[in-house]
Order: sequence, then C-alpha cells, then structure tokens
Amino acid sequence: MDPNVKLIVSSGYLDILDISEYEEHEFTAVLAKPFSVTGLTRVVFELIEGSS
Repeated sequence: MDPNVKLIVSSGYLDILDISEYEEHEFTAVLAKPFSVTGLTRVVFELIEGSS
C-alpha cells in the first residue's frame, strides 16, 4: 500500500467496534456516522494540513 494514502474509517457503530487502535489497521482518521459536511470537511482538511 502507498504510505502517502490517507484512509478515513467511517461507521455508525464506533461505540460498539473497538476502533481505538484504528492506526494499526492503516487508517489515518475516524469519522463517526452520521456525519455532517462540516465534520467531513474538518477531517479532510486536518489530513491535508498534516501531510505537508
């Protein structure tokens, strides 16, 4: 896998799933459903800013 790819895991079951170690599964960020456009935008911009 390309180490430069940013992966966001999104689920409506984050309270049930053990997603606390999402980075071990190659995800860069977590976004809980339901999410707003504002929430999605925030996560994407955080990933873009962090990749510089």
